[in-house]
Amino acid sequence: MITLKSITKEDINVLDDFSYGSMPKDSREQMISHSIMRNHNGKYFEFFLIEFENKIVGVANVVAHSQNVVSVAPEIKQDYRKQGIAKTALEQIFCNLKEKGFKVAYAGIREDNIASIKLNEALGFEYVQDFINSKGNRLKLFIKAL
Repeated sequence: MITLKSITKEDINVLDDFSYGSMPKDSREQMISHSIMRNHNGKYFEFFLIEFENKIVGVANVVAHSQNVVSVAPEIKQDYRKQGIAKTALEQIFCNLKEKGFKVAYAGIREDNIASIKLNEALGFEYVQDFINSKGNRLKLFIKAL
């Protein structure tokens, strides 16, 4: 069973096991505070821990880009990938976001991240276009009605 848990200040060290572990501690603390307030720069923001078999195996952050549009960025530990955990967690998150009134989700995925592209396609996302982000990475843009 996969469970989503909103992050708390006590969970800060859990982030060490994910890409967020490289962030300075004060930045991680600030991110957690924004999640607790459900607000970052005046827009909805929430950070989830993804539990499977009573272990934190993933994280996902949700960022609103407008009243209707959100993006969700999941990260699953290597040993737990390809088990449907990200798909199930994202389905739960999208259901929650729809209840909050969001209408559209989008994802910008690096073109070499085939697993994420397949995941988003399996979730019903539609490919829109390629683009280059501010870091110079080639991405594919996908959207989904919630």
